[in-house]
Amino acid sequence: MEQHQRLVKTCTLASISLASILIALKLYAWFITDSVSVLASLLDSVMDLLASAITFVAVRFALLPPDDNHRFGHGKAEPLAALAQAAFIMGSAMMLILHSIDIYTTPRTRVQLPTIGAAITLLSILMTLILVKFQHYVIQKVGSEAIAADALHYKGDILINLAVLVALIAAEWRWFWLDPCMGFGIAAVLIWGAIGIAKNSLSSLMDEEVGPELEHCILESANSVSQCIAVREIRTRRAGPQIFAQLHMVFEASTPLAEAHHSGNQLIEKVRQFFPGVSITIHHDPYINSGEHAPKGLGFDTNTKGP
Repeated sequence: MEQHQRLVKTCTLASISLASILIALKLYAWFITDSVSVLASLLDSVMDLLASAITFVAVRFALLPPDDNHRFGHGKAEPLAALAQAAFIMGSAMMLILHSIDIYTTPRTRVQLPTIGAAITLLSILMTLILVKFQHYVIQKVGSEAIAADALHYKGDILINLAVLVALIAAEWRWFWLDPCMGFGIAAVLIWGAIGIAKNSLSSLMDEEVGPELEHCILESANSVSQCIAVREIRTRRAGPQIFAQLHMVFEASTPLAEAHHSGNQLIEKVRQFFPGVSITIHHDPYINSGEHAPKGLGFDTNTKGP
């Protein structure tokens, strides 16, 4: 766990550092080229810095242990931060669309020194690729939702910078109309990414099911546990990097409570082999084979959810 926390903190710090460097580089590139595509990339990097700063704070808050007021931990700070990132991205896209319309309808800006701008843009792409690779490594190890949203930003940056590179090369051929057109295209990419981030964040905040893989793992694990005769009412949810699950394990009424708890611990150990750190709450129910006391949906069936 400590190693995971170090990875998350290092990753967020790397994002802030890179965003700051890219802002300085792109500000210089925009100053010497006067390109709307470079300006678009600069605006996106400014938004990335703000978003990375939010992520920096959010992941540290999400890593705090549970306390008296937050018994399930602070994991939902991550999807909240991701939702704020989506708002920042959408805002920068709207600003870019307005600026591109202005340049397209009243063409007064001509790209200057496109070769130098292209060199700076290429350097930005290489630096961003290194960060994205590191972010994906951290996501595989930790599963941080905020870092995943941050990685989506920087993957969008790569596409944006490639578009800027095309616009700057086109300026050598005096195709200046392509510059504002690239601005429109970049804005579309930003809006699409913001919608995806917002959708994932809302799914987490609304306690959407984690996915069929976890449920299948629980059922398979329960099926291999001795004495358990049924599993029902499986519920799962995610709060940032933390996954929660709860379920009912049904035993014969004659099964000692200690043995039932031992079987439950066996299930938890088996599930954590595939989902490390998952928090599982188990209700141990007796099966009385008579009348209305019989539990519904006996057997290892995914359709046995619900009260």
